Amino acid sequence: MIKKQVTPSILNVPKDQRVEVINNLIDMGIQWFHYDVMDNKFVPNEAISIDEIKSFKSTCKKHLSDAHLMVNDPFKYAHELKDYVTCLTIHYESFEKEEDIVKFVNEFSHTNWVGIAIKPSTDFNKIQPILYLFDLVLIMSVEPGFGGQQFIEKTYNKLKEIKNFINEEKLPTVIQIDGGINDLNSKKLFEHGSLFNVVGSYLINNLNKETLKKLQ
Repeated sequence: MIKKQVTPSILNVPKDQRVEVINNLIDMGIQWFHYDVMDNKFVPNEAISIDEIKSFKSTCKKHLSDAHLMVNDPFKYAHELKDYVTCLTIHYESFEKEEDIVKFVNEFSHTNWVGIAIKPSTDFNKIQPILYLFDLVLIMSVEPGFGGQQFIEKTYNKLKEIKNFINEEKLPTVIQIDGGINDLNSKKLFEHGSLFNVVGSYLINNLNKETLKKLQ
């Protein structure tokens, strides 16, 4: 059974330090990493390149990971990354038709976990009918695209709503929260049903075992 854990984002780590930071975090006990992938279209920013994520498989110690695809063409990026990450997470808002979401799941679920992410402004009822298709649901607690933003407090309500639905329907889907997480809210998110808390700036700016302990 997968335990509740921090899944670090290295979005704000300088590129030439990422391998060192990943390996240091693995030595501290981190098992799972969160890789932000952006196309400067779906969100007005770029993050970790496909080639860099591929390189982590040979340059970093063994670990699990999810690729958070904040892109307009998830199929393209997923084909490139499916052999290099554990979970491929798409955004509900990247698709115009629900059948294309189902097509994505059918195409990649035999090789990877598949996750679905929703922005803070997207209501849970938009994905409720198809949640059973996914291994993971990513609740954005900030607007996607940039690190260092403030946590949106109404995320707790959405988390509770989704967790209750998962329990009622007895779904195996796990919950990940991403954005503005620190030592003041991480524990509460775990208590409300999150399995994976994505932590970026707070952890990277205070990179030590004591910080991890506070977050866990």
